[in-house]
This record gives sequence, C-alpha cells and structure tokens, in this order.
Amino acid sequence: MLIIIITTQIEHMAILNSCKQLEEEGYEVSYIGVDSDGIIRLNELENTIRNEKEQNKKEYLENFGKEEEITNSENNYYEEEEEKEDTKRKKGKHF
Repeated sequence: MLIIIITTQIEHMAILNSCKQLEEEGYEVSYIGVDSDGIIRLNELENTIRNEKEQNKKEYLENFGKEEEITNSENNYYEEEEEKEDTKRKKGKHF
C-alpha cells in the first residue's frame, strides 16, 4: 500500500524537516495550504485524500488484482474437483 503523509505548510520546522527526510526516502508527502487565519483549506485536504485513495486503489489493483485472479482461478479449480468427488461418492463410486 502506498503510504502518503499529509501535513500543513505551516508545521513546526521539526515536522517539516522530518517530512522532507521522508520524501528523500521515497515517501509521498502532501502539504496542505492554510488561509490567512491559519485554518486548513478543507477543500484542498478533501481533494488530497480523494486523490490518495485513488492512487492506493490503482496501486492495489496493479499489485494484487492479478494475484487475486490467479487465487480465484485456483479456488474455482479446487471447488470443481470437490464437486466431482462428491458426485462420485453419491453414485457409489470410490476413487
């Protein structure tokens, strides 16, 4: 899963420096703006969260979607084999 850090542009320098360090290590950091009173711009925060959800969904599907297809195919195969064995047992045939 993609880890994205959200902070504000007016955080304490210790936080901002930590975020910069994390960016250098490969993490994605989003800096939310504030208005003239120092209040977070909620629409910017909502858009950032929405975009990050979409990125995580896309990454999940790219990384695990195919794996799930394979797992589902394997599960279907084993379910079909179990059904065949049950049918044989019901007809009195033993394997």
